[in-house]
Amino acid sequence: MPKISQRKLGSRPYKDYSEEQRLMRKMRKKDMRKVGRPSVFNEQTENIIVRCIAMCADWGFPLTTLDIRLIVKLYMDRHGYIEPRFKNNLPGYDWVKAFISKHKDTLIHRLCQNLSRSRARVDSEIINKYFDVVELTLNGAEPHLIINYDETNFTDDPKKTKVIVRR
Repeated sequence: MPKISQRKLGSRPYKDYSEEQRLMRKMRKKDMRKVGRPSVFNEQTENIIVRCIAMCADWGFPLTTLDIRLIVKLYMDRHGYIEPRFKNNLPGYDWVKAFISKHKDTLIHRLCQNLSRSRARVDSEIINKYFDVVELTLNGAEPHLIINYDETNFTDDPKKTKVIVRR
């Protein structure tokens, strides 16, 4: 069994940084870099990628995380980026998740729903007709017999996937 050595309290001297020294370093902006690992792309390139993702969603073709990963790989290959963190220059799922959370003011994950063109073209006149029919149907019905059925987060289609769209 290996010997486990423990230091005694106070045996290692640490440099005493006073509050004044910290404030002076902050004022001189010495070693005041961003915390964490540097981003793969610069801010301008990231904004271009965000705009492209949002544009695809606005046009009715939202992208999945796999689509974004492949687009970023293609971009990196064409522009000569080599990122050792990515295997074969393909970013991982965690990178896309972090990218979306970094740009959470613009992008968000949503559940994809395929709408027919006729259903997407609903206007106020059709909605008013619907509520007129509902009013006639429920006329005389007792309130405790009326049930509100909400389909929020109810999926009966396993092919529905999460896509990234504009917030």
